[in-house]
Order: sequence, then C-alpha cells, then structure tokens
Amino acid sequence: MGFYFAEVRKLRRELQAAYGAGEYKKALILGKNILQKYLENDDANTMEYASDMHNLGVIFDTMGMYAKAVEYYKKAAILKRDCSGESLSYADTVNNLAIAYNNMGEGEKARRFHGEVLKIRETKLGKDHPDTIYSLFHLGNTEEDLQQYDKAVEYHQQALERARRSADFSKEDMADIFASLGAAYDGGGNYRRSISSYEKALDFMEKAGVEESFCYMIWTLSLAEVCEKAGWNELAVEYCEKAVQMRRKMMQDSHLDYINSLNSLGILCCKAGMFEKSLHCHEEVLKLVREVLGGDHLFYADTLNNMSADYSGMGQMEKALEANGEALRRKEAALGHSHAQVAVCYMSRGRLYEKMGRDTDALAAYEKALLIRRDTVGRMDPLYADTLEQIAGLFTAKGAYEAAAEYLQEALYIRREAETGTDRDLVGGLQLLADVKQKAGEGQAAAALCREAIELLEKHFSKNHPEYAIGLAKLGEILAREKQYDEAIQILTESAAIQKG
Repeated sequence: MGFYFAEVRKLRRELQAAYGAGEYKKALILGKNILQKYLENDDANTMEYASDMHNLGVIFDTMGMYAKAVEYYKKAAILKRDCSGESLSYADTVNNLAIAYNNMGEGEKARRFHGEVLKIRETKLGKDHPDTIYSLFHLGNTEEDLQQYDKAVEYHQQALERARRSADFSKEDMADIFASLGAAYDGGGNYRRSISSYEKALDFMEKAGVEESFCYMIWTLSLAEVCEKAGWNELAVEYCEKAVQMRRKMMQDSHLDYINSLNSLGILCCKAGMFEKSLHCHEEVLKLVREVLGGDHLFYADTLNNMSADYSGMGQMEKALEANGEALRRKEAALGHSHAQVAVCYMSRGRLYEKMGRDTDALAAYEKALLIRRDTVGRMDPLYADTLEQIAGLFTAKGAYEAAAEYLQEALYIRREAETGTDRDLVGGLQLLADVKQKAGEGQAAAALCREAIELLEKHFSKNHPEYAIGLAKLGEILAREKQYDEAIQILTESAAIQKG
C-alpha cells in the first residue's frame, strides 16, 4: 500500500459522514475519487480496492440505482475472489449483488447468487450462524418472488429451525422470518398457516417491544388482507382497524396515507356487512378529504359512491341513490360525461336499481356504462366484459337464460383475447356461463366449461389452492345434478380434502 493511502483514509471518513447524513451524491463523488486514487497509483488489484468498490455499490443500492450497484458489486466480487478466493468478504459482496437483482425483479439471477452465498457461509460459519440463516431467508423471499411458494416455505422453515437453535438471533429477526413465511403461505393459498405465521411475527415484535413500529403496522395490514381472502371478514376488520389506529398515532389525520387506510377500512367493513361502521368510516373520510383536497377532488366523489354502498347495505335506498347521484354529478363536472370513472358510478347506480327491483332503470344504467366503456377503453377491454357480465346477471335473475348467455359468451370471448386480462378473470367468466347453462338445462355444456376453468386454476395456482378446490366443487355440484354421481362424489371429496387443509 503506497503513501497515498493516508489520503484514501481521509476520503473514506468524508464518505462515511456524507453517507450517514443522507448526502448520497456527495458520497458517490467521494467514492469515485477514492477509486481514482488507486488507479493513479497502479494499485487497483487489491482487496482494499475491491472493498471500496463494494462500498460504492452500496451507495448506488441505497439510491435505488440497482443496475449501477450490480455493476460495482460484480467488479468487487471478481477482484475479491481473485485476491482471496471464496472468502466471507467475497460472500458479503455476492449477497449484496443477489439482493440488488431481487430489487430489479431478476429472480433467477438472485436465486443463483444467494445459493452460492449459502454454500460459502455454511462451510465457513456453520449452519446456525445468523448470516447463514439470513441466506436461507433471502432464498425463501426469492422463491416467493418467482411464485415458487412451496420452495419458499421450505427455505423459511429451515431458517426458522436453525434460528431457534441460535443464541444470536433476535426476536425481531425471528419476526422477519415468520412474516415472510406468512407471505409465502398466502401466495400458495394456505391462508390458515399464513394467518398463524403473521400472528407469530406480531407476537415476536411485541416481545421485542417494537409493536409501535411501521413494520408491525404493515404486517397487521397483511394479516387483514389474508383474513379477507380466507373469508374471515370480521377478523379482517379487527386487524385492519388496529392498523388504522396505529397509523393515526404515527401521523396526522390530514396525511393521505391515514385517509386511504381509513377508506380501506370502510370498504372492508361494508364487505363484512358492518354497514353502520363502514358509513362512519366513510363519513370521516369525506370530511378529511374536503379539508385536505377539497370537495371538487375525485376522492371526494369516490367516497360519496362508497357511502351509497353503505346506505344500500342498511336498506336506505333513497339515501344510497342520492349519494351515488351526487358522486355522478361531481365526476361528470370534473371529467365530462364520457369518462371511465363516470362509468363506475353508472355501474354502482345499476346495482342500486337492481336491488330495488327497478330492472328497467338498472339496465339503462348498465347500458350507459357499457357505451362509455366502449368509447373509452374499447370493446376488447376486461372492463367492457365486466359490464356485459353485470347485464347478464340481470337477465339471469329474471330467468332469461338465452339472453344472459349471449352477453356472457361475448364477455368470455373478450376475456380469452384481451391482452390485459388474467386467468382468474377468465375462470370467473367460464363459471358464470356454466351457471347459466346449468339453469337452462344444458348440464353437459356447463360441465365442459367448469372443466376448462379447473385447468386454468391448476395452471394459475396449484392443486392445493382453495380457488382450485372451489372450482372442483362447482364441477362436482353440476355433475351431481346431471346424476353422474360416482364422478361427482370423487370430485367433491377431493375438493373437501383441499379445503380442510
């Protein structure tokens, strides 16, 4: 190391101070100056140079400039391996490289590098060292990103098993793993185990005395979302309400994050049938939006439309129509009469009329929404298909199955061809048409549609997912009505076994 290194140490201290103060651009300049000193002295083939290159990658990483971070991590890793082989320092750089790839959405590359780090750390540190455990944790998160949920669960369970044996693993670290395990179970459709894992994560956070943290709040919201997916709406409301209360302590009522959280709580309460509670939430949201954004803001109109659903749930249909009408007028004033958001209000109005038995008015509202969506998003958009399916529901309720089937077949064609649709949307369309075909006495056609839906569910989820089980149950019910009892019993038994867990 040459005499210039005193200057390098001085620059490093300045870099650390700038980085600590959040002055990342200044830190970058200093980091590049450090590397330049090595080059000027023909000393750019050392571990010291590699370490400073690694540090520059960290700055880029912190700034969200992941491609640049990858560039420097790669160079640092190659030099570290050349200087000292597959050392722990080399593993640390490769670990950062893998995480940068995670942040870039390049899961396959991240998986490869995390696997390399795991092997080095297991060899040099042992299987129960916290750094080794974190490599398992990162691999689990990577598999989750790649939607390989069973593998993600496997890695997280290994991490937990080793963490329990380690005296150096903190309660907050345990909470991290349980939360990631909860996310992996959620992705795989095992909602009961997801809920249990998230609850354990919160329990560890409470034991660590950090239950007032942002992380705790986010995991509480995740719990609410999983409970909602599982159909446990009252429990979902309980967790969501807890998260909203926490957010209120963390920020002012006027903060948009708080207002959005309160609005989400209102929507969830409405879904759970807690209409008075949902109305109270939305009334508070309306007041806050007026104060913060003004009565002309679209959020104000959206809230009025949400309140119309609350009033509808309470059976106060005139108030529901009034709130919806005010939302519609405000959106038309702000956006014009032919805007996609105006169509949303007409769809809501159609549902209100339909509930009131005013079928002609409902159809007129749906058709108005259909025309707007045709002129804005086009006839091949999933939103247009949504509207067709809503109209079909109106005809189905009246026993007009032939007319309903025509609308559903057009919607199904759109869902098959639309570039922005999803397999789940297509499954829903197939099942709606199957229901109509069954009611019209076309049982075999209904069964064929359900079989197609099941194939898509297996492709999109897996054979252990609740959605797949529900698809099987629909097919089993249709086969039972067609008196194909042996196959119906077999399919319904399989469905029940999946749903049981």
